[in-house]
Amino acid sequence: MFVSKDWSLVKKFWITDLSGTFNLLQENFSCRGPKSIDPADLLRSYLLMLQVGEPSVTEWVNQLRRCPLYAILSGFQYGQTPGVGTFYGFFRRLWSCNSANLSPKHRLNRKKIKGGKKGEKAPTKAYSKIAKLITQLQKRSSNKVQPFDVLLRLFQRQFLAVSAKSSLLGNFYC
Repeated sequence: MFVSKDWSLVKKFWITDLSGTFNLLQENFSCRGPKSIDPADLLRSYLLMLQVGEPSVTEWVNQLRRCPLYAILSGFQYGQTPGVGTFYGFFRRLWSCNSANLSPKHRLNRKKIKGGKKGEKAPTKAYSKIAKLITQLQKRSSNKVQPFDVLLRLFQRQFLAVSAKSSLLGNFYC
């Protein structure tokens, strides 16, 4: 039996076409071994998890196993839902970086700004910070592979381009 909240989920996720997800992630999957779960189903399930408001992947896997509606809307057969490790493996394929920590190894030495006299405001040095930032950005290569490139490509092709084609974005996206 459905409640009114369930019908909005059915409407959103039943018509969501994420079939291009596998083509975008194909290079990250091996052609050997057992057949993998369709990444479009994993992405749909993750989006459903966010829509439902479940913050934990472990709890979401439990809900997929308990609630047939969530499993079916995700694209899985009830009783044959993926485990927690499958979701985390999918997330690793979306974020192509071995390290979760992306902070730079070398940081800029910050000089302490000397304050003015007692009761006066310290002088601002914002112009020098901006100049340093611009020179750093000019030194970086724009062709460098970033860990979020796969996720950005997926977002552009599966969501942004489809929304623009449906005229949902107005004149903002060309």
